Amino acid sequence: MLTLRAAREEDMPWVNEQYREVGFAASDYGNEMIVIAEWNGEMAGVGRLVNMGQDTYEMGGIYVQERFRGKQAASAIVGLLVEEAGRREIPHVYCIPFAHLESFYSRFGYKRVEDESAVHPAVWKKVRWCRAEYPQETILMKLNP
Repeated sequence: MLTLRAAREEDMPWVNEQYREVGFAASDYGNEMIVIAEWNGEMAGVGRLVNMGQDTYEMGGIYVQERFRGKQAASAIVGLLVEEAGRREIPHVYCIPFAHLESFYSRFGYKRVEDESAVHPAVWKKVRWCRAEYPQETILMKLNP
């Protein structure tokens, strides 16, 4: 059975090990809302909302271990993070997915950002990092633009 919970400080070694394995930036427990998906009590996936400053967050680091894929963990994580952003009334929530995941994120209300000139500088810095770091094409999307 799939369950979601907030990450605890003692979960951070596991969280950052997952991110290291796939080349994602490490998490900072104090500056992020981190969600862990568990399958029958075993940690299976992770995602986060990162405070970028000035009412701007980046949702990212959505990762599910291969053996737990197909169990809707990624959808559950993204859904919960989108709900949390709504509860907190965060006006600017971005994500920087690989281009082939655009339709997945669109289901949650994300739309591709066409004019990147108005994007918060910290988000733009992360976009440039992703585009330099990953061989896959990355795009910038915003929740309910």
